[in-house]
Amino acid sequence: PIAHADLLQYAPAIAGSTKRSETWFNHFERLKAFREQTGHFHLPKKDPLSQWARDQRTQKSKQDKGVASTLTAERKTALESIGFPWRLWTKRPWDDRIADLEAFRQQNGHCDVPIRRGEPQSLATWVDEQRKLYRVKHNKGKRNALSDEREAQLSAMGFSWYRYGPTSWAERVADLKRYKATHGDCLVPLKHKNEKESEWKRLANWVSFQRLQYKKLKKGDKTTLMTEERRQELADLGFVFSVKDDNPRSNWNNMLDELYRYKSTHANSCDVPSDYEGNRRLAAWVRYVRDLYARKQAGEEDVVGLSDDHINVLEGVGFQWTTSPDDAALASQIDCSAFYAEFAKEDAAEAAAPPHEGKVSAGFTRNDEAWNARLGELKAYKAAHNTCNVAWKSKTAKNIADPAIVTLGKWVSKQRSEYKKFQKDEKS
Repeated sequence: PIAHADLLQYAPAIAGSTKRSETWFNHFERLKAFREQTGHFHLPKKDPLSQWARDQRTQKSKQDKGVASTLTAERKTALESIGFPWRLWTKRPWDDRIADLEAFRQQNGHCDVPIRRGEPQSLATWVDEQRKLYRVKHNKGKRNALSDEREAQLSAMGFSWYRYGPTSWAERVADLKRYKATHGDCLVPLKHKNEKESEWKRLANWVSFQRLQYKKLKKGDKTTLMTEERRQELADLGFVFSVKDDNPRSNWNNMLDELYRYKSTHANSCDVPSDYEGNRRLAAWVRYVRDLYARKQAGEEDVVGLSDDHINVLEGVGFQWTTSPDDAALASQIDCSAFYAEFAKEDAAEAAAPPHEGKVSAGFTRNDEAWNARLGELKAYKAAHNTCNVAWKSKTAKNIADPAIVTLGKWVSKQRSEYKKFQKDEKS
């Protein structure tokens, strides 16, 4: 590029004596001033100068095709002297992008280039493209333009491979802790009653995003950003992963879901040790439920948090109401008062709220009496046959004289279908 002072030699040829030529030179001066002020040529679309810049590119394209053009050699030289790009979205070399990102990092302290109006978007778009390439490479195992060397180069700069990267994650978790300290729970509403509460809007969007990622995790979707470590960190805070039917009173269902998960990975046992580090909240909840059961057995009335429905459901999955002497001794050394206070508050809120139509707190459909009756029949069947797999579709089922067995078998099948819906966070 040549110095602006040297452009004066082109001024007579550029400006000429016509009014149109003078207008061109004035636009050129404005463009040069914009470049010096912003460092780029990404003009706002509503700015008349943006249309003028597009016209220059159109004239250059005509010139390249041998078609008559108003772009003279002097004008072309003037534009190129200030670095005017003839193709605005031409891909820049990797090293140039790295240099741009490094300049941004030096100025802002991170590599998370924001997408904002009125600012150049090419670097932000490039950053987002690298993240997409990273997910395809690692989640789907497909090699692409992001080589190992390039990945290492970006990682060395502190590049966050996810938009909600470690730094943003830590900040949002800290915000969630602040919200919980103020409001007593992690149920951040998307809609706010007043301006004071609107400060949590960004956190509410993040909370909603985490629930979406959790659903992907449960379905085995490899594109999820939710890791087991993050899930556990949120669970320890009392995060509600599933808000069903706009009814936030689903803590019991969430804990039951966690118990199912534990059982499926621990030899079909629901006996969660008191010092279980894999899910301290679940370990505390198991102790809490056993304490409530002991109070009910002792004849205490109005025990909130453990209904007969809850008891039936837990017994149905093989939950034991007593623990080993060793675990009992261990439990006496572990302080769960904070968790207990949380559970008690949630149970009190659920008890005070009107019942959710068509549901019981254990997450199964009504009619309560009929359901409990079927559960009793299933217990009797298991005692007699040592299994809950009621044979009603098999060849032997045709020979069963008692139609009640067939009815029970259909009920068991229905519960399995409902459980699958429950696992998928569908209405059950």
